[in-house]
Amino acid sequence: MEVFESAGSFGLAALVLGLSAGLAPGPMTALVLSQTLGHGPKEGLKVALVPVVTDGPLLFLSATAMGALSGMSTLLDIIALLGAGFLLMLAWETWHATLPPSPEQAGPANSIRKAILTNLLNPHPYVFWLTIGGPMTHRAYTHGWLATGLFLAGFFGGLCGSKAAFAISLALIRHKIDARIYQWIMRGLAVLLAGFALGFLSSIEALTKA
Repeated sequence: MEVFESAGSFGLAALVLGLSAGLAPGPMTALVLSQTLGHGPKEGLKVALVPVVTDGPLLFLSATAMGALSGMSTLLDIIALLGAGFLLMLAWETWHATLPPSPEQAGPANSIRKAILTNLLNPHPYVFWLTIGGPMTHRAYTHGWLATGLFLAGFFGGLCGSKAAFAISLALIRHKIDARIYQWIMRGLAVLLAGFALGFLSSIEALTKA
């Protein structure tokens, strides 16, 4: 019984972490919304599920490179710089987006490619897995495979589930949005993406010390 209580506590903690990460404003949330509006709920759901794929290597990195944390700042700065550039490009595309007659006529969505690049060029997941997610996964592993499985299921369930709920909820009202409202929403999302890009830049130590 003690094993199940321990495993359950890891699962609950992970669910809270996943929900907080999924519900917090960020580049991936903005991308979920823009892809859903522009290409339909299927594309928004693709974006929502991408962290299951992209965070796997980050989890492995955090588990194998815990002793090299002191040398990660330069790498994180490079990732942040690349991420800022990519987010600015997405912001430009989003600002100029126009409401298509239907998601099927909107052209190629490239949702998975955009989501993978957005997540891999975002320094925040690296920081999370190296400082919080990795150590907690290791602690769960010391309690057994059940605790580890519940931790990962809770985290990704909360993270991806909350973003998927965003996509589904927005899809239900998409048909009520006219072209002008759509344009203002997309421009608002573009401003958010640009703001996140500036946030990435402000986190770069070389720039903040200049």
